[in-house]
Amino acid sequence: MINELDSLIGAKKLSIGVIMAASMLEFAGKIRLLWKFKKSVANDKIYNLNFAMTIMCLFASKIVDKDTHDKMEKIKNTRNKLAHNLLIQLSTSLDTKNNSDLESLIKDSIDIIKILFA
Repeated sequence: MINELDSLIGAKKLSIGVIMAASMLEFAGKIRLLWKFKKSVANDKIYNLNFAMTIMCLFASKIVDKDTHDKMEKIKNTRNKLAHNLLIQLSTSLDTKNNSDLESLIKDSIDIIKILFA
């Protein structure tokens, strides 16, 4: 997972990187919740969580702290803007204009994935 995100940073495909990072965080978060709750919560309940609920459950379960929660929220919100706004998707200046912001979000995602699987 992490290698793919690093390669998108290197290729300067930052918009796609943020969208993929959010998907990977959602997946990693659900896996971590499955580990935490094992048989006490039905697996399908966790599988059916959306990204927002996954973030909330990770924080409520004390798997992630407030700072990590806030970073995940920022990644989620940026992902939603990128994925749901056709004009932004079509903009060729996005990756170069907000280069450091998007790259920072991808790097935060990498760090959070490492935390979730630690």
